[in-house]
Amino acid sequence: DERFTVQYDFWDNSLSCLIPKMIVQPLVENAIVHGLEKSLKPGQLRIGAGRNPEHGYLAIWIYDTGVGMPEDKLKELRDALSHLPGKKQGGNGAAYSEMQQIIAHEGIGILNVNSRMVLYYGTDYTLLIDSEEGVGTNIQIRVPYRTRKEEN
Repeated sequence: DERFTVQYDFWDNSLSCLIPKMIVQPLVENAIVHGLEKSLKPGQLRIGAGRNPEHGYLAIWIYDTGVGMPEDKLKELRDALSHLPGKKQGGNGAAYSEMQQIIAHEGIGILNVNSRMVLYYGTDYTLLIDSEEGVGTNIQIRVPYRTRKEEN
């Protein structure tokens, strides 16, 4: 009931932008399950979006004040995100095994969203993750800024 509050911060220029279905929900779920629910203190979840006109993308962010991640865990997750879809892994399959362990521990949501972003938009649109143990986690999604009007 009073475990956490939710704050929305959607800039006006973000409201008409097109984004793929089901890219925000898994990240919000991860923030709640892996961040806020594990914290003993009341937390906050912030979800927002805004256009970066200089670079032509929409940034969507999900920030929680939950338990955060230790630096080594964050590094592992970033490494797993860098193994892009369709990219061959060499050697004895260690990279694949590492990714499977991360998927099992953190949930498949983050890696699925990252893979979908790369497949839709290319390698310039991977997830960006920052986290600090005891402080919280911030995930940013970037998508090309396109509106329905521009698509037609």
